[in-house]
Amino acid sequence: MSKNEIAIRDNNKIAQTKNAAWNSLAEESKKAYTYDYKLFFDFIKKDPKDINAGDILKFIEHLEENNYKNNSINRKVASLSKMFKVMVVAGEIQSNPVDALKQFRNISHKTSKNVNISLTLQDIKKAVKLSKNSTLKEKKTCLIIRTLAMTGLRISEFINIKYADMEPFDAGNQIVNIVGKGKKERKIYLDNEFVKEIQETFPKKKNIPFLFYNEKNEAYSRKVLWRDIHLLFKRKIDKDVHPHLLRHFFATHKIHTEKQDIKAVSKFLGHSSVTITMDSYVDTALDVKKAKIKI
Repeated sequence: MSKNEIAIRDNNKIAQTKNAAWNSLAEESKKAYTYDYKLFFDFIKKDPKDINAGDILKFIEHLEENNYKNNSINRKVASLSKMFKVMVVAGEIQSNPVDALKQFRNISHKTSKNVNISLTLQDIKKAVKLSKNSTLKEKKTCLIIRTLAMTGLRISEFINIKYADMEPFDAGNQIVNIVGKGKKERKIYLDNEFVKEIQETFPKKKNIPFLFYNEKNEAYSRKVLWRDIHLLFKRKIDKDVHPHLLRHFFATHKIHTEKQDIKAVSKFLGHSSVTITMDSYVDTALDVKKAKIKI
């Protein structure tokens, strides 16, 4: 085998390893990693093979100087570390510069595990209250807010709900099959009256598979929903609310107000462990009645 053939073989091996690692990620993870990588390389302006521990440190200091939150800095560093680990496994580089930096410096930024919720049930009810002058767009945004707050869905899960994911549960409720982070499957509930309300605002159409869809008859984008939800809450109750805060609201309302079992809530939310909400994969679950919040 010639040197050129060996080089081609090695390059193919590297590409296959990197592609396999990339394709194993969920779509939302791919988007987050792509953003983090671009931010890093736009700042460092070096080839990945030439990156060293000092470059990682410069990037962290750059993020600190630009007032990035600690959890955001930790995520970006974790993204880089995963990329370099794949490059090491693929034989593209000899060592991970993030690991090298960790050998002589603690680069983990302290974050709070407690979620401080400044959003109440009364806040949500006030925000989604409609008037005679409410536009169709406002009606749609309010209905989306109610759905997120009543189910605890991640925004990425919400925008992908299709009629094919739904099935009758009992006389009054529908089950929605959700595929969440890490491709973990779980079920949420929507009562029939609420589904009817959704269909009045988002009429069911033959060529549209989604339960919720935009004016182009396509699935909503995360960016658009983030903007619409934030603007509505700011205008109605002057609070900075984003979609994921509605998920936090659901969890805290179930645990602290309704006193539901934390393991059941964790399972319903699709968390990988109760340390994110104690243990994972428990035998308890929220039934159709306990899973409901009326908004």
